[in-house]
Amino acid sequence: MFKSKEELRKKSMKTQVNPYLQTTDLTCVASSYLMALNKLIPDAFKLDSETEMGLHDKIKFWEGGNGEYGSYPKLARHALNLGLNVNMALYGLKKPEFMTKDLWDKYMDNFLPILDSLKNHERFHLEERDFNVLDLINEVENGKIPLVEIKYPTAECTHHVIVRGFTGNKIKIVNPLNGFESYNIDDFEEKINIGYMKNFISLSKPEGLEVKLISAGLSASKGDSRGLCQVIDKYDENFAEGRILVASRTDPDMTPNMISSSGIITDQGGILCHAAIVSRELGIPCVVGTEKSTSLLETGDFVYLDADSGRIYLLK
Repeated sequence: MFKSKEELRKKSMKTQVNPYLQTTDLTCVASSYLMALNKLIPDAFKLDSETEMGLHDKIKFWEGGNGEYGSYPKLARHALNLGLNVNMALYGLKKPEFMTKDLWDKYMDNFLPILDSLKNHERFHLEERDFNVLDLINEVENGKIPLVEIKYPTAECTHHVIVRGFTGNKIKIVNPLNGFESYNIDDFEEKINIGYMKNFISLSKPEGLEVKLISAGLSASKGDSRGLCQVIDKYDENFAEGRILVASRTDPDMTPNMISSSGIITDQGGILCHAAIVSRELGIPCVVGTEKSTSLLETGDFVYLDADSGRIYLLK
C-alpha cells in the first residue's frame, strides 16, 4: 500500500517503461494515446516529451478544475479530426464507491456531451456492453489499439496500463509502476476492479489517408478547426466563409476575413499580436508564430488546425 501520492509518483518515475511515459503525477492517458498515433501516423507523431505534453494539455478539462474529466471522448474527437476511424467501447456508467457524487457528476457533465456530439460521425462507432476481457484481447489480436485500462493501486489515485496482447495463456501489459507484467484472465479481471467504467478506444487508419505535421506555433486562442484553408496576404474580398485563414501576419484591414474564417494560422506574431487578440475576441481557434505555414500550405489544402496543442496538420 502506498502511503502517499508522492511515494507513488516517485516509484512510478523510477520504474516507468520507455516510451510509456508518465505525463503527470498519476495519469498516463496521453502517453498511451501518443503510442497509438505513433504506430498509425509515425511521421506526424513522434514519441517525445514535447508531443506527449501537448496531447496531455489537449485532453484537460479546460472549463475549470484540475482533473481530466471526459478524457476519452476528447481523445476520440481528436482522432476523428486527424481522419482516423474510432471505435469506442463503453462498459457501463457506474459510480465507483471511492468517488464522491460531486466528482462523478463533474466527470459525466464533460464526458456525456462530447460523446453525444460524436455519435453520428461517420467514422465513429460506439458500443455499450458488459466487460469481457476476451473482447479486449481480440481487439489487440485484430491489430486495433485499446489505448488504456484504468487500474486502482489505491482508492485515492488512478493510473493506466497498456494491454500488449495475449501470449502463452497470459495477458501482457505495460504498467508504469511495475514495468512489463503478465496475468492469466482470472487474475487480470480481479486486478482491474471491473466495477468501474471501462472505456477502450480502438483506432484504425482509413486506406489512403495521409497526415503530415506542417508546422507548430503558439496557441493564441484555444479550440480546433478542420477544413479547407485559404492563403492571403491582405484583405481578400473573395475569401470563402468558413475557411481556415493562413497569412504571414494579420492587420486591421483583414478583420472581415478573420470574422468569416473558422480558424487562423500566421507565420509571425506572439500572444499579444493582432491575430491573437482578435481571434480570442471572436472565439476562433488560432495558432501564431508558425514561421513557415504560408510557404507549406496552398489555398484549397485540407487542414486540421489543433489550436489546443498549437499544431497544424495537412490531411490528404
